[in-house]
Amino acid sequence: MRNKRGQATVFIIIAVVIVAAIALYLLLKGMQIPVQIPASLEPAYTNFLSCLDDSAVTGISLLESQAGYVYLPALELGSHYYPFNSQLIFLGNFIPYWYYVSGNGIQKEQVPTKIEMEEQLQKFVDEKIRECSFEAYYKQGFVVTMGEPSADITINDDSVDVNLKMDITLEKGNDTVTVKNHNKAVDSNLGRLYDSAKKIYDYEQESFFLENYSIDVLRLYAPVDGVEISCSPKIWGADKVFDELQAAIEQNIIVLGSNLGNGYYKINVPVDEEVRFLNDKNWPITLEVAPSEDNLLIASPVGNQPGLGILGFCYVPYHFVYSARYPVLIQIQKGDEIFQFPVAVVVEGNKPRQPFGSSAAEIGVPELCRYKNTPLEVHTYDSNLVSVEANISYRCFSQVCSIGSTQNGALKAKFPQCVNGYVVAKAPGYEEGNFLYSTTSDEGIVNVFMQKTHDLNVRKNRRR
Repeated sequence: MRNKRGQATVFIIIAVVIVAAIALYLLLKGMQIPVQIPASLEPAYTNFLSCLDDSAVTGISLLESQAGYVYLPALELGSHYYPFNSQLIFLGNFIPYWYYVSGNGIQKEQVPTKIEMEEQLQKFVDEKIRECSFEAYYKQGFVVTMGEPSADITINDDSVDVNLKMDITLEKGNDTVTVKNHNKAVDSNLGRLYDSAKKIYDYEQESFFLENYSIDVLRLYAPVDGVEISCSPKIWGADKVFDELQAAIEQNIIVLGSNLGNGYYKINVPVDEEVRFLNDKNWPITLEVAPSEDNLLIASPVGNQPGLGILGFCYVPYHFVYSARYPVLIQIQKGDEIFQFPVAVVVEGNKPRQPFGSSAAEIGVPELCRYKNTPLEVHTYDSNLVSVEANISYRCFSQVCSIGSTQNGALKAKFPQCVNGYVVAKAPGYEEGNFLYSTTSDEGIVNVFMQKTHDLNVRKNRRR
């Protein structure tokens, strides 16, 4: 019995030793044991860490100046009614809108998450670290070998942690070292600035404070509603009204600020950083007013018509409805760092835009395009009767509706009803084709012929 107990004790001890060894192995595996770098190789490795720091700082600067993007999303063009491309050009740089309205009237968001920002910065560091220059060290006899990089980024309130896994081997003379993990903590307010930017953006999406300020500007600087005692018509020039509105919008937007503005201009958003709102009258803007006649806003008097003399006086009532669409660039600053993003401000019919839901919603789509009920077959050809692949739209007066694209030169689709509208065909390398066609019949066939464009070599003779 004693022998059996002794054997059991030995087995237990062995098991404990094995478990302890496994635990110790796993612990050591998870730890990053510092690599001792020979003094002769330290300058080259210090240069590498400096490259890593520069790459991270450059990437952070791009994220802050480009609304949280290092790599810009695809550019989407606007239209006459909604002049917002998906990116605002500011001081020669393209900045993605966090909220905008596409050319066909669809509300869209492109707000990056913090995780997406980290992923873009990781990709940027992986690309840039390979460009680190060791030319000065090669001349001193260094040999540098770099493996494949894999960066891991964490954005904090006041720092950005960079953990780069990449084998780098440094050699000089008899000294050799291989370092696999490289860590840098970059001082940056990126995380804090982004959080404040998101608070301001969310507040705008909930309260439409930019739209409401715009409506106040409309009523202060343009004729909207009113009555004047007069027997003569009241007339305003639309161009002059719009010029004054653009200047007023620019001047009033810049006064807004969560900590700069006072009273009426103070924005109730709990952020500690300095906040600026910018608009430039030279930026894209659409201003519309109705009713108008030949670019004039006309209000006719009441009281001078036959049978109304009993009033004893005349008065001029007026009511004009405006739509305004323009960009605002929002900047959040702490120290030398500025995070900025643009948003589109949209006022429709003297009212703020509709709330942006969880999915894209249509606003302001021309009424014509909502009802497509006339089947039409369109064929597109060049001058030699060869089929052309083209984009088809339908233009009725000032409204244009996208229909679709021809396949093998043919498209069957439903068109909106219009008298004397134009079927429009567009294709690269061809002039725009137009065909006058009224879509009030039950169905029809349209053939659109397109002229091919040619490059001409123009030779300019110089006179001596």
